[in-house]
Amino acid sequence: MAGRIPSEFIQQLLARADLADLIGRYVPLKKAGTEFKACCPFHNEKTPSFTVSPRKGFYHCFGCGAHGTAISFLMEYARYSFPDAVEELAKQTGLEVPRVGGSAAPRQELDPLYECMETACQFYQKELARSKPAQAYAHERGLSDKIREEYRIGYAPPGFENLAPKLSARFSKELLLKVGLLSEKENRIYDKFRNRLMFPIRDSRGRVLGFGGRVIDPEDKPKYINSPETPLFHKGRVLYGVHELQQRRGKVNYLILTEGYMDVVSLSQAGVRNALATLGTATTEDHIRQMGRFCRTFVFCFDGDMAGRAAGWRALENLLPVLREGDEVRFAHFPEGEDPDSYIRAHGTSGWKEFVRGAEPLEDYFFTHLEQGLNLGLASGKSALVAKARPLLEKVGAPVFRDLMIRRLCDTTGLREDQLRLEPAGSGRTDAQRPKPTPPGRPSAIRVMIRLLLEYPGLARLAPSPEDLKVISAPGFDLFAEIVGLSKKNPDTTAGAILESFRGQEAEKHLNSLMRWTPVELSGVKGEEEVHAVFEQGMRRFRLQGVRQRIGILEDKQAEKGALSQVEQEELANLRKERAELARAPGG
Repeated sequence: MAGRIPSEFIQQLLARADLADLIGRYVPLKKAGTEFKACCPFHNEKTPSFTVSPRKGFYHCFGCGAHGTAISFLMEYARYSFPDAVEELAKQTGLEVPRVGGSAAPRQELDPLYECMETACQFYQKELARSKPAQAYAHERGLSDKIREEYRIGYAPPGFENLAPKLSARFSKELLLKVGLLSEKENRIYDKFRNRLMFPIRDSRGRVLGFGGRVIDPEDKPKYINSPETPLFHKGRVLYGVHELQQRRGKVNYLILTEGYMDVVSLSQAGVRNALATLGTATTEDHIRQMGRFCRTFVFCFDGDMAGRAAGWRALENLLPVLREGDEVRFAHFPEGEDPDSYIRAHGTSGWKEFVRGAEPLEDYFFTHLEQGLNLGLASGKSALVAKARPLLEKVGAPVFRDLMIRRLCDTTGLREDQLRLEPAGSGRTDAQRPKPTPPGRPSAIRVMIRLLLEYPGLARLAPSPEDLKVISAPGFDLFAEIVGLSKKNPDTTAGAILESFRGQEAEKHLNSLMRWTPVELSGVKGEEEVHAVFEQGMRRFRLQGVRQRIGILEDKQAEKGALSQVEQEELANLRKERAELARAPGG
């Protein structure tokens, strides 16, 4: 488990991030006063109701209720995990993400591993330049010098002890084992990759995480091997070709997902430069989230054999929970015995484009697969279709797409939606997918004060210290005091930064709920001058409440013991005087 990212760094990161610039890379924004507007990327709409406020560091849709910070947007729209979203935002703003605690190796401990993999990559590249047989094989496969250089393709020579002697001066055998370059069996340590064309697997920054090796001698088995799971390499999270795709200029209109690195390289060689590949594993939700960072249209291209069709269906199952409204997904299977490499060689780029255009839309692929072997002219066939479709449709994360799929199932079976007995729509949905709730009729004073403070964090200067506030015993005051403390500590903080400070805590859902409403909606307050007046009045009420509570405690003590100490008597007299003054003040 990685170390915790300090909340102070999150505050610094969000203060530096340009929210409008970030969201503007994904959504066309139009200036509207001090804010920006657009049609919401989280639901379909014709009239813009999605606003981006750089001052608040916050976006909000008045149509569906989607809201959040720069980090939230990368997570909800671009499908980053929280740590990856922080890393991506830090990279864009030129900051290094610190870590505190945790069981994972600190970054400085990973640096030697990256350095080792980079050195190995250079070794394999040099070996390819030296090996005539390996070069001949590469040319036979149609790999030009240019494409080999771009993808940094190399060669692992035959023999069991080539890599270690070259790298042992800088890296121990323990480290080489740790990154999967060496293997150990029966107390013998040897090169993992031998007599194979080597494909470095890189992350979005171009760092080498692992390798894929393809045999040159057809008698060798297996045909492909990948690096094992290591501290750097997790094949369920990595797509081959991401770094090369990011180097492309211009917009990526659609992505092709294939089954292997040779497919990606061969397609790129032929001018098809929008392909990625999984690495001998099923397509995962992490893979799909990574694809979603580039575009909204995906074509899954798998082999036509039984294994390829099984891989296509597993990809569909993993896609359903993370599908976004408006994502266009298609599936295509090659004729049996062919793959992207052989197909584009045989049919050329024009034939390839025709093949992609013929890919089956997700909804057709879904029902075609489920309907196989069923007689839909019989009640038993329709019943079986519902039984197979129900658990899958319940997983769909995009509400509108889910409803359309349910309608199609109803049309096919003749059933009404209530007869399908699906779980209610919205279970497991994100805040951005939930309909906006009804505004509260009479919100509590503390809720209004918290909302005003989120809107204008600078109001914290009008509040006493968090320690003084915490003496008030009432629901919500601890949270209010904590927000006051954050705002006093970071005078330039924003609503977005404050919310991120509570991510994963119980308070997060309460603050998210409050942020759905403007101060006008909650209390009729509008304009900064009016806000100041209302906030000061609220603080006087809170102070009066605290004074009354303290007076009550002292008076109870006096009644119980018959007398107070001299200090307590003076405190009680002063509090009674303050109570009278506060009660006479406006709003008292």
